[in-house]
Amino acid sequence: MVLEEIGRANLPSQYLSTALAGLALGTDNIQRTILSERVLGLPREPQPDRDTPFPSSGVPPDPVRQPSRREITAMPGYASEDELYKYVGGIFEKGFADPELGDKMAATGLVFQVKCTEPASSLIIDMPNRKVHQGTGGPEPQAALLMSTETSNGYWQGKVNLPFAMARGKVKVEGNVAKLLALSPLGKTLFPQYIDMLRADGREDLIL
Repeated sequence: MVLEEIGRANLPSQYLSTALAGLALGTDNIQRTILSERVLGLPREPQPDRDTPFPSSGVPPDPVRQPSRREITAMPGYASEDELYKYVGGIFEKGFADPELGDKMAATGLVFQVKCTEPASSLIIDMPNRKVHQGTGGPEPQAALLMSTETSNGYWQGKVNLPFAMARGKVKVEGNVAKLLALSPLGKTLFPQYIDMLRADGREDLIL
């Protein structure tokens, strides 16, 4: 009676272990393959890579490398700080020279830095005094935009959504974030001038 109770108690584990029997010496398919080839003498399954040796490390060679998504979608950027100053600084200078737009830009009272990587480059945009300073010279910035030159080039063509780029870490903001975001609508008015400037210089390589 006791043995029967023990047997009934072990029924679940016995049921679950039945699947292990087929794995003890290999799966059923492997066993059938061994029997068909070694006992019945049937031909082996085709193996195109059977005679291809592994490298000395014992690790199969890597497959052909595919370009990453970033490499496929990479945007062109500036080659130097001079180009950052010429094109990004240039559109702000054009904006300052416009009677209506220049007054609106100066009224923001904002001094901010555009700081880029790849290559390292920087501008100080002095809105109240309507000046652009190449490098780190000029008044102390109240805020800074940090991005790669590729992102900067894309942004001034209207191809980069600033809040989305900030959320993804492609654009970082330091200092007075609210003032920088408030500047965004004014900055959008400069997009056509930026593209026109690239075309006038024959810089089709930078146009997206």
